[in-house]
Amino acid sequence: MSSVETQLFNWAMAQNLSGIVRFHNFVRGNLAEFFRANEGRAFEQSVIKNYDSWLAANAFLMAYSYFEEYLFLLWKFRAKKALRGRSFSIDRYKPVLTHLGIDLQHPSWTFLEEKATNIRHCLLHANGRVSFMKEPFKTLIRKIVREYPGELSVKTGDRLIVNVRFTRRMVVEIQRFQELIPE
Repeated sequence: MSSVETQLFNWAMAQNLSGIVRFHNFVRGNLAEFFRANEGRAFEQSVIKNYDSWLAANAFLMAYSYFEEYLFLLWKFRAKKALRGRSFSIDRYKPVLTHLGIDLQHPSWTFLEEKATNIRHCLLHANGRVSFMKEPFKTLIRKIVREYPGELSVKTGDRLIVNVRFTRRMVVEIQRFQELIPE
């Protein structure tokens, strides 16, 4: 990939991630407006709070999906000769990242691989219910939740809740990881 192509790739990927953030912020702003407009109406405000929580979880999932696509495109355009692994999710790109000289002990990769992947797994494959997870994942999810108080929680009925702060953390860690990729 030439320098210009690399710059264009990086710009396009940054725009895509920025689009997810703008979408989230736009919808969240409209929810806040609707919340204020329904002051004193407990039911409507309760529903809007649910929407806000769902928005944070979905924006997190969108960012995770974006990152997985980013790794695929990185492999396709920058490291096609590297073989992808056979594991699931972003782990399959470890050989590609090693080929590119990325330190797999870097805190951003560790967060994305260990924390974000397990949160994604719970949201998608267990409908956000920690009790539906098999051990050792159940214990791991609870450990991750304790590690990020105010960003993640488990509510009544055993449901994993993703707060907007965790979604922001996800975006920042993706951006930090992207800074590791050599030109």
